[in-house]
Amino acid sequence: MKSTSRFNLTWLGLILSFAIPLAVYILTMCRVIAPFQLGDSGELGTAVYVMGIPHPPGYPFYTIIGTFFGIFFHPERPILTYNLLSAIFAALTVSLVYLICMRLTKYMLIALGAALTFAFLPVFWAQATIAEVYTIYTFFLALIIYLVMAPPTTNNTHLAYLIAFIFGVSLSHHLIMVILLPSLLLFIIYRYPDFHFTPKSVMIILMLGLLGVLLYSTLTIRANAEPPSHWPRPQTYSQLVDHVTSRTYKEMFFSSTKDADAFNERFVFIAKFLAKQIIFIFYLVSL
Repeated sequence: MKSTSRFNLTWLGLILSFAIPLAVYILTMCRVIAPFQLGDSGELGTAVYVMGIPHPPGYPFYTIIGTFFGIFFHPERPILTYNLLSAIFAALTVSLVYLICMRLTKYMLIALGAALTFAFLPVFWAQATIAEVYTIYTFFLALIIYLVMAPPTTNNTHLAYLIAFIFGVSLSHHLIMVILLPSLLLFIIYRYPDFHFTPKSVMIILMLGLLGVLLYSTLTIRANAEPPSHWPRPQTYSQLVDHVTSRTYKEMFFSSTKDADAFNERFVFIAKFLAKQIIFIFYLVSL
């Protein structure tokens, strides 16, 4: 009876961790194209609507899922559909944060409180109400963390294959996921010491990861179709590599870091930005 009650509480917390943020996100959701100061909502929405090519790295997963999502929700008001897409993935991310906290603490109220605190951090809340790519990125990040935290079993091969495929798909959404790879491998080795990296298993893991990354090939397909909205069309292999790796952005970033004043200004901006999020957490705790 006690285990059944605990199971029911876990499910209740999961439902609340999804429903509460989603309701708030929808109520506060932008009904039009968000101002450019908040992100690339206008460009991304246009690219999805015409199946074009957004700015580097191209976000093929976002473009594809946004296109299919738009078929079923408000096709006559596409930007509202894309804003709703961000809200749904944000709520799914919060639910995964709740499940992660449940694995760490085993207490529903603590896990739910942590998840809702994360849900209403100013920067995350803002991204959940506009057409942007970041809530899908956080969804993939939380999903992979949740999967690698699964209890070890006698055979974790299928879990490793699933993580490899999801990681590959996440790379087709945002290449920033690459920074997770070293820590992900180390954690898997530590968490699952009995897992044997045989040549066969390594080959399957690489193939599944590459299968997800293949979504980037749709950029070349769309480029040859000459959509009305696109960045410099990646019609060749070298152009595709430049677009996916954000070569233009890297040049802009590293050229600005050569200037000490510009680098210091960027560092101070990031520090203040993070401080605002931390102060908000302390404010919630004090209530």
